Amino acid sequence: MNSFYYVYILVSETNEKAHYSGVTPDIDARLNEHNREKCPHTSKNRPWKIETTDRDFARPALAGFRDWVFAVSESDRGDVVQHSMESASVV
Repeated sequence: MNSFYYVYILVSETNEKAHYSGVTPDIDARLNEHNREKCPHTSKNRPWKIETTDRDFARPALAGFRDWVFAVSESDRGDVVQHSMESASVV
């Protein structure tokens, strides 16, 4: 069983304003699922690429982080992600 998870943010290659964030133990497999229409929330803006990813989060810390990223407006998301990655050891 994988004890660490990735927090990731995807950006659409066809619509740079479309983002999606999530949590997964296998980032490569998850990106493939997004790009093969296995996820209803991301099927419209395919293909996707990884904009930001970070690992070494225990599962309980991820839910709060993911919700926090979703709450941030798209215009501020880059600054928030950069800040959160810098302070990830505190989480």
